[in-house]
Amino acid sequence: MNAAIICTCGNAISHDITMNFVTLLWLQLDSINASGTLPEEVGYLRDLKHFRMEGNSIGGSIPTTFSLLSELVMLDVGQNKLIGTLPNLTNYTKMRVLRLSLNQLAGGIPDGLSSMKEIEELNLKNNNLNGILPSSIGELEKLTSFNCGRNLLSGTIPVELYNAKLLRAMNLQGNRLSGRISEEIGKLIYLEEIDLSDNELMGTIPGSIGNAEDLLNLKMAGNNLEGSLENLIISIENLSILRELDISDNQLSGTIPVAIGQLKNLQRLNLSGNNFYGEVPLSFSNLNKLYVLDLSRNNVTGNVTYICAKEDYIPGIKFIVFAMDCKNIVICGCCTSCF
Repeated sequence: MNAAIICTCGNAISHDITMNFVTLLWLQLDSINASGTLPEEVGYLRDLKHFRMEGNSIGGSIPTTFSLLSELVMLDVGQNKLIGTLPNLTNYTKMRVLRLSLNQLAGGIPDGLSSMKEIEELNLKNNNLNGILPSSIGELEKLTSFNCGRNLLSGTIPVELYNAKLLRAMNLQGNRLSGRISEEIGKLIYLEEIDLSDNELMGTIPGSIGNAEDLLNLKMAGNNLEGSLENLIISIENLSILRELDISDNQLSGTIPVAIGQLKNLQRLNLSGNNFYGEVPLSFSNLNKLYVLDLSRNNVTGNVTYICAKEDYIPGIKFIVFAMDCKNIVICGCCTSCF
């Protein structure tokens, strides 16, 4: 039997789908309340290019036969209950999108991923993957989105990773990564989103991150980063479209840089849980799009009522979070939280 596409997206099926299709190209079974395991017969569909079974209750491991699908361009089995290890990736030379997120996969990330020369999106978030980040990730020259957040990865971030120069989104949040963030991160000039939060990273924040002029979201909260923000602020003017800066719960110190007030598109700013001191810069009055501001659990001082006034004269501005050490230190008339 010949078939080009089978799609039952969002529609539950009560019967088995038999695998007697000779030239099946596209098999899409998203969100159909399917359970059981992945059929190993899928691996014999030699012409299959797209396989999607996201958002079901599929358990068991990924069959070894899936490694035979050398024509695959997309494999999406995210948001299931899969266990076991990642499949052998060496035959996925045409793969562009690989989504295995929100499962219970364990083990390490195989070096074989360097075979996926066409890969653009690699999403492994919310699993139980352990071990180190392979340096071979840097060989994926077409990679634009890499998400390995909320796993159990350890070791350092390999400097080779920064050779994946087309990266626009990188999420390594919620692992056990340690060591310093290399200045080599400045090679990622197309970055729009980076989240390294909730790891064990140390050292200073590299100023070279400012090379990414399209950066929208910068998150490095919950690490052991230290020092002042001077290195970052040297290039702060390049980050003119930055919307979120979250470097809370680190060991950063010094005064809060006046230059932050130049980030006129900033909407969310969280510097809480550090060792900043001195007065809140008057330049914050330039942040007309800001609706989340958290400077609590620091040693800052001053009168920030001029920030409260924004709610009166800027249409649409209403602080969702405005947190300060306002009980004894900062004068604040509109704080939503006082520490």
